[in-house]
Amino acid sequence: MKKIRFDATLDVPKILKEQKLGDQVPTALLSQVDYTLVLDFPIDTIGENNADSKDGGKLTWHIPLEKQNRLYFEIGVPNVKNIAISAGVLLILLVAILIMLIRRRKKRKIS
Repeated sequence: MKKIRFDATLDVPKILKEQKLGDQVPTALLSQVDYTLVLDFPIDTIGENNADSKDGGKLTWHIPLEKQNRLYFEIGVPNVKNIAISAGVLLILLVAILIMLIRRRKKRKIS
């Protein structure tokens, strides 16, 4: 397994100011918005995180929009290269055993 860490900062007031919408959207309105971010992964290899809840491979954050938020999580990713090498070696061994068994049967039929 290879560990990958994702870090993000969500700062909606800063984004609104950069887009010149900061005066049009008051922070009191942002505090009324319920924003929930859900990440659902196919496998449960989630490590360290700051999610509000974790259920198997699902992480959930309840994010207040009126202030800056830091989100992070760590996930383990299977090393596909090692899995492929192992599967290849296993396949070669199975083919070699199958060839040996076929040759033995042919020799027995001839005798």
